[in-house]
Amino acid sequence: MFFDTHCHLNFKPFKDDWRDVINRAFENDTWMINVGVDEETSQRAVEIAENYQDGVYASAGFHPIYVKDKNEKVEDIINENFYSKIVKNLKVVAIGEIGLDYYHTKDESLKELQKKVLCRQIEIAKKFSKPIILHSREATDNLMEIVKEFLPLKAVIHCFSESWETAKKYLDMGLLISFTGIVTFTNKYDETIKNIPLDKTMIETDAPYLASVPHRGERNEPLFVKYVAQKIADIKKISLEEVAEQTTKNAREFFRI
Repeated sequence: MFFDTHCHLNFKPFKDDWRDVINRAFENDTWMINVGVDEETSQRAVEIAENYQDGVYASAGFHPIYVKDKNEKVEDIINENFYSKIVKNLKVVAIGEIGLDYYHTKDESLKELQKKVLCRQIEIAKKFSKPIILHSREATDNLMEIVKEFLPLKAVIHCFSESWETAKKYLDMGLLISFTGIVTFTNKYDETIKNIPLDKTMIETDAPYLASVPHRGERNEPLFVKYVAQKIADIKKISLEEVAEQTTKNAREFFRI
């Protein structure tokens, strides 16, 4: 069994065939978490998950790239009533995708607002005892500073594509690391994968983005998470079955499924 811990079947590229996509995953013994990035997609993730007793789950959160107006206040961006209500839905297993993204902005005031929005969502997650799915892009140092403030914190760094040195810092703080199809594009992350214990590793597609080789350039889907698992197995010189079993165990324990 495989567990795609991060996909976006709640996004427009899947609006016409998300049921077919899920059926293909189920036929290949693959479960998934649909990840929200704002109120609309968080609600949609729940609506999709509610069609299935098992195998499809949701997370709710506000992605940092949507923090666009430096004059906005945190309470205007994060509707606490919405998130406090949706997080009580039994299908919602995490708060996310939340974090910091400096790739799209050099404005220091927007960066500061991103930090405040992130902290508010971490507070909500801790209040309701939910794990967190973290996004980090060109913001590692600031993200680590915030994570340290909230320790102990049950969190995973999604779509990890940094060095072993950075991974070790996250691991030392008790976080898990999740890999996407990016690891099939290059050997750049082989050392990182080799060094991270399998029981601290999760796998994901980030569909519809980042489709693994041999489907690079196509629309990604949860079915393709098996290629991420195979790459990890090849690097660690262990069986695909061992990677599938352990990463699924990690996901089910982390998200309490």
